[in-house]
Amino acid sequence: MFARSLFLLTSALLVLALPAEKWGISQDLFDSLDMFMKYASSAYSSACPSPLGNTLVTTFNNDLTNTQAFLARDDTNKLLVLALRGSEQLEDFIVDASIALVPFDSPGVTAPGASVITSVQDQLSGAAAGYSLVTTGHSLGGALSSISAVSLKFNFPDVPIQMYTYGQPRTGNPAYATLVNGMFGTNAFRSVHTTDGAPTIIPQFLGYRHHAFEYWQNPDPASADTIKMCDASGEDPTCSDSIRMFIDL
Repeated sequence: MFARSLFLLTSALLVLALPAEKWGISQDLFDSLDMFMKYASSAYSSACPSPLGNTLVTTFNNDLTNTQAFLARDDTNKLLVLALRGSEQLEDFIVDASIALVPFDSPGVTAPGASVITSVQDQLSGAAAGYSLVTTGHSLGGALSSISAVSLKFNFPDVPIQMYTYGQPRTGNPAYATLVNGMFGTNAFRSVHTTDGAPTIIPQFLGYRHHAFEYWQNPDPASADTIKMCDASGEDPTCSDSIRMFIDL
């Protein structure tokens, strides 16, 4: 009886010693996640002459890859926003299905990427001198946002750059995740909504790994109190990784 009581007491103490999951983020961060989600949503619009009331600098349309994006300038907050559209047409879903890993090639040295780099360069040396830069996108647009942020950071190392992605699938291998984590740290915001399967649909056993930092919103309705900042691994098992589309080997 004494031994059983001691076991139960020890078990209880161990439970008490386990760290509690930390849910909740600041209201300011919640507002930022909400605002850039609206930019990401605007990328699906065929005509958005004044994104969130700000100046539309230019739009991008690469017919070869069916990639659409826009660059907006927020003069109040001294901010440039590059918003990339996610999957919408057949060509996008073909890209989604192309999951073979390929060497990273900075978009800054390719024709479609060069147009983005040139537009950002023109703004940073002109009307948006001294501005910060944010890339954002949903789903496939989130993956493109991540890659674009890395490319832009290579091209503009002194410009403050953040990325806000929504439902971003795994985008690269562990080396890419390490690169993003090193370049951006807590300036990468990867938002996942409840049981959205897109972020985990490409399994880790194919060589993919998420970069940090995931912000898992669960359950609805969304609020600062229902979002958890996940750990720095990018693959926190207590966040959206707990909602598995595949079993990782």
